[in-house]
Amino acid sequence: MIAMTTTACCAARPVRIGLVFDNDWQMGRDVLTRQEQARVKAVALETLQVAFRGFDVTVREGRDADRLVIVDQGFVAGLRPAGQPAPVGETLPFAWVSRVHFDELCGTLLTVAGCAGAAAHCTKTRAELVEGLGRGIGGTAAHELGHQTGFRFALDARCDACYDGGTSNTVEHFFGSQHWSEAALAIMRRVLPPAGPPR
Repeated sequence: MIAMTTTACCAARPVRIGLVFDNDWQMGRDVLTRQEQARVKAVALETLQVAFRGFDVTVREGRDADRLVIVDQGFVAGLRPAGQPAPVGETLPFAWVSRVHFDELCGTLLTVAGCAGAAAHCTKTRAELVEGLGRGIGGTAAHELGHQTGFRFALDARCDACYDGGTSNTVEHFFGSQHWSEAALAIMRRVLPPAGPPR
């Protein structure tokens, strides 16, 4: 009886997610302005909040949270598997902290937008790239949270428009509208508290 009460209590507790920016804000060869940095943060937080709409999950910038996603500079050189690109995000087993790798995410964004390489033909304006970067950070953070212990709803699905999709090098990840796969949603309904009535 006590165990059941404890489980019910903890399952109903809101989940607080903290997004921490610990990067140098250099996208390709350009350093983002303070205004652009603020826009990236706002879009990332909004994207992350939208990803968990329908659940009692709050998102804020900072470390005062139950679960963390740290936007760091990039994947540590020398640790990636030989011949493979570095991941844009990572979550270690049994972790409550995930990482989004800024350099790798920027590189993927610029490639998707046609802005990388010697014969680059960029399909997006700088403002659109800033928005896309924010969306990419938020979408990657949502995916990585789904790998954290106790959650495990990021299934690396074969779905370009899914938060739980297996790849980030798609137009949808940066410039489209994403959603969870039905399989991911089924798990989320079991492990996340539902949103209560509006206050």
